[in-house]
Amino acid sequence: MFNPRVGEVREVTALLDAEHDDVESLARNVLVAASDLVFKRDTYVVVQQSSLGTFTWGPYWTMKQAENALARNIPEPGPDRSRVLITKLIGVQDD
Repeated sequence: MFNPRVGEVREVTALLDAEHDDVESLARNVLVAASDLVFKRDTYVVVQQSSLGTFTWGPYWTMKQAENALARNIPEPGPDRSRVLITKLIGVQDD
């Protein structure tokens, strides 16, 4: 579950309070700002390797969410036991 942080809410609120030419430009600016804020966050994935292949699950907003998903929601892909790790998802932001 995504929970906006106080600083993120303030940044978007500042955009909403600013002067804009039209509603469409406001919407575009808010969407760009919100996606930039999300891409700056650390996210986590569960990587699972078995004889059937490698599977990734996520992204999760916190390590705890990834751990909970692994414990409760992620099944073994086959009859043999898989190797599993939780790691940060490393992405490249398009500047």
